[in-house]
Amino acid sequence: MRRGIEPFETLKVFGEKEISEVHRNTLRIMEQVGLRVRSKDILEFLGDNGCEVDFDEQMVYVPSYLVEECIDSDPSSFRLGARDSENDVMFQQGRSYFCSCSGPINVLDQEEGINESTKKDLDDSVRLSDALKNIDIVWPQFSLPNDPLLGLHEMDSALSNSTKHIGLLNWYGRNLVGKQIDILREVAGGEQELRERPLATLYVEPTSPLSMAEEHAEAILEWTDHDLPYINFPIQFTGSTSPVTLAGSVSQALAESFLGLVIGQLNNPGNPFIGGVWPFPMDLKEGKSPYFAAEALLIQSISGQMADFYGIPVFGTGGCTNSYFPDAQMGTEMAMTLMGAFYGGETLIHDIGYTGAGDASSMENMVFANEIIEIFKKQSKGVDVNEDTLAFDLVKKIGPGGDFVSTEHTQNNLDKIFSPEFLKREKMDFLRDKSKKAMKKVRKKMKSILEEHEPKPLSSSTQEKIDQVIKESSEFL
Repeated sequence: MRRGIEPFETLKVFGEKEISEVHRNTLRIMEQVGLRVRSKDILEFLGDNGCEVDFDEQMVYVPSYLVEECIDSDPSSFRLGARDSENDVMFQQGRSYFCSCSGPINVLDQEEGINESTKKDLDDSVRLSDALKNIDIVWPQFSLPNDPLLGLHEMDSALSNSTKHIGLLNWYGRNLVGKQIDILREVAGGEQELRERPLATLYVEPTSPLSMAEEHAEAILEWTDHDLPYINFPIQFTGSTSPVTLAGSVSQALAESFLGLVIGQLNNPGNPFIGGVWPFPMDLKEGKSPYFAAEALLIQSISGQMADFYGIPVFGTGGCTNSYFPDAQMGTEMAMTLMGAFYGGETLIHDIGYTGAGDASSMENMVFANEIIEIFKKQSKGVDVNEDTLAFDLVKKIGPGGDFVSTEHTQNNLDKIFSPEFLKREKMDFLRDKSKKAMKKVRKKMKSILEEHEPKPLSSSTQEKIDQVIKESSEFL
């Protein structure tokens, strides 16, 4: 069972007053400004369940009391199943879990450059995540361009090449999401087995500002009919598609995220839900959407604090970079975004491997990030203080001028000191060509994993049924 890790202390930007004000503003946006839902069926559903609806403008206004009821009904912890039950996740707000990025259509390889992703890249990325011990939940790292059945092929790849819980981007409305559930039911062994140990979490992305597409709203209804966990995570670009002020941007994003919460909880009270807010402001000078910014740590901390306030797990972003190269910028941005998400208290930390501001993804960076997460695991254990760790008698015995290297106490406690696999510890006389040594070791490790790691395959009968469901799904395109 994977239980995540918890920082010994989280970063806190807000006090109680600021948290209360952001919450109040979120409710005010949902009730007074409203959100556009581009689906008559979903609008009727929301209207029948206590919301005010304007069908002509496709707007829904959610009463504050209803939002708070839905917040209260969402569980703060739940089980995420996996093909191998030892990889089941006890998912809990207040602890952090890590997963790869998903979505890029390009592969960044430090030796081969940038190339359009292939089915082999998709499968390899899943096997890599399956092998890395600090990756808790597997997402297909790449998307295949020009594939109308992409969501089904991604699911097939994730289930076939990993025995961990999987995450999936939502590409479809009700019919094809239903086909995805057919596949999950087949792999799980039945409807009840799937409900008890859900094998996949669905990622849904509303459109900022304050809008949700028909296929996403329908997907939430279909998904929650089966008690399956889902994420509703807006990409609100601070200064572009949300207010430039962080408090206003976060308030709007929470309103967008909570629209998905309301749909799911009204349909199936108690259904597992994960919220969240996007941490990177728009670069208004360059007109670009970066994958790192100085404000990120502030927003990540606010996200974690609001998660504590609501008791709702949140989706986070870390391990990503704007750089295309293994340089100081790449290392800084990967580490700082992971640190901000973890010490900010975010729950599911995604986007590991994104490079070039999301233009591509790097499997090498996944391997490198695995070591950074190992450092967090070390730090999360804190420091033990007892007679043995204080080591007074040993200090007294060694005294001034001695050394502790060969003592039994040192030998017995060596495992308490972290030893990095990739972070260099060179002497002053290092040669310039050694500067690439760490990334070469990362690449060697990645190749070794892909050559040797073979997850337990699906049975041939299950694979045949998955192939048949995918074939049948083309009629809904």
